[in-house]
Amino acid sequence: MWQIFPSQHWPACKLSSLPILKYIPSSDPSPKLQSTINEHVLANPLNQQYHSNQASQETTMAASSSALIILLAAALTAGASARSFSITNRCSFTVWPAATPVGGGRQLNGGETWNLDIPDGTSSARIWGRTDCSFNGNSGRCGTGDCGGALSCTLSGQPPLTLAEFTLGGGTDFYDISVIDGYNLPMDFSCSTGVNIQCRDRNCPDAYHTPPEPKTKACSGNRRFNIVFCP
Repeated sequence: MWQIFPSQHWPACKLSSLPILKYIPSSDPSPKLQSTINEHVLANPLNQQYHSNQASQETTMAASSSALIILLAAALTAGASARSFSITNRCSFTVWPAATPVGGGRQLNGGETWNLDIPDGTSSARIWGRTDCSFNGNSGRCGTGDCGGALSCTLSGQPPLTLAEFTLGGGTDFYDISVIDGYNLPMDFSCSTGVNIQCRDRNCPDAYHTPPEPKTKACSGNRRFNIVFCP
């Protein structure tokens, strides 16, 4: 900082009355000087633009981080809510499994598995196997379980068919096998926390033969079902 001192021992001249300026280093400017410096810095348009951009970037980064957290939470929730179905064909011949109202259907050769995810919010559905099918693209005909000649079913299957039924909701899921509409394939139906329902012939005791029978099974906290043709 600069301090002013009176002149001493100067030659007699017009400058003899001028004060002497000396610079005294100081690490702490006076409050008034510091305030003046701050006002000058903040008044500089370039500094104002820099601080504005910095604040804008910080706001954008904070918003992006919040959005990412929300998306990750939603993805984890959705993944935990969906049910997974593993449909395996152990027959020595091709089966065309069908699933409604989600999944549709496809060709499943012997030894192959179809993994099907049922989204949360699906209250109930049916899965069955079709046999003796012939398709050209998405159109064709099946000897058993046909659904209006479509490869990807939206309609119910035509008898005879061995039918896997399930109801999803809350913490407990319910499932059963029905041969009320006839029998066309041996089938096992199980969930990861429940019992295995077996229907190996048309007289299988585990399946529904008439509506009033108490053949429905329950499993709690289950997220995975397994259906096997020709177990």
